[in-house]
Amino acid sequence: MQFTYEFELRRGKSQWVIEAFDLPGCITQGEDVPDACNAAADLLREMAWEALLAGEELAGGAFGHEPSNGGV
Repeated sequence: MQFTYEFELRRGKSQWVIEAFDLPGCITQGEDVPDACNAAADLLREMAWEALLAGEELAGGAFGHEPSNGGV
C-alpha cells in the first residue's frame, strides 16, 4: 500500500520544519532538508500504520496546495 501526501517545508529557528497539508498534527522537523524529509516519511508511515490497525483510513492526499506558512 502506498500513501502520498504534499508537505510544506519551511525554515524554523534552528531546524527545517515539515508539515502535511491534509493531515492535521502531522508535523516534524530535521537538521537539514533530507533529514526533515526522512522524518516526515517516518511520521507518515507511523500514522498510516496506526490508522490501519484501528481500521481507519487516512484523510486527504490531494495535490495543488499553496504554502501557507512561508514555506515551499
